[in-house]
Amino acid sequence: MPPTSDTPKSSVVAIDFHGDQIVTFQHQGEPYVAMRRVVENLGLAWQVQQRKLAECGSRFACHHMVTHDTTGRRQEMLSMPVAKLPLWLATINPNKIPDPVKRAKIELYQAESAIVLHDYWTKGVAVRGDMEGVVTSLDRSVMNAIGGMVKSIMTKQLAELVPALVEREVLAGRYGIVQGVCALQVAEMAGYTKGRRPRGATQFISRRLGRYHEDRAVPIRRSEHGSGRVRLFDETTARRWLADGGKTEIDHYIAGRSGQGSLRLIR
Repeated sequence: MPPTSDTPKSSVVAIDFHGDQIVTFQHQGEPYVAMRRVVENLGLAWQVQQRKLAECGSRFACHHMVTHDTTGRRQEMLSMPVAKLPLWLATINPNKIPDPVKRAKIELYQAESAIVLHDYWTKGVAVRGDMEGVVTSLDRSVMNAIGGMVKSIMTKQLAELVPALVEREVLAGRYGIVQGVCALQVAEMAGYTKGRRPRGATQFISRRLGRYHEDRAVPIRRSEHGSGRVRLFDETTARRWLADGGKTEIDHYIAGRSGQGSLRLIR
């Protein structure tokens, strides 16, 4: 594992994530997350995961990094770039976790935690995709905009104030909300409407596009749809995949499926 890095310029920030605290900070323009708090939030054994991170340090880009808390006190933490967090979370198989509560939390972290941290450091506001107008974290500049409200007044007014503040910032062009596209929409982007898609095409696109996101450490969102969950891909990354050869892969797959004839018995 690389030696301890120099002290990051940014102080540590604790972001609330569904009642958990995720410790994050920025170093040389890149956001990092402190891994011990994440591991303990998931109910996993820190010693086991610490050894795993040490053995795969180059894959996850883990470092022991020196930070400062809000009081200026020096801290050393095993940290990982936020961009690598989905890769580490993907190594945890929820199906092997017997505890349903712990299993549900792991799935929640896999689906949303990297997106929340990414949005916080790139947009200043982390907005949950499945809850319109609900803000999970605010940066210091947004908090200053709220002003000197006392806690009791802020609690009563937050439901009305925060959505309006977020809307104003988005309309001003300062922040952008990331939209996701499903495999079906990507197929339509490639020119394959419902009548031209053979069975299995969307599953093929989902698998290939999922690997493309994973190779580039781009988070994949999940959204409830009926009784199931739909994978939502980053639209910019999806379009890049189509341009990088994804469209050709779809063409070959559909051509192969369309060319399958019925089996005949040869006497």
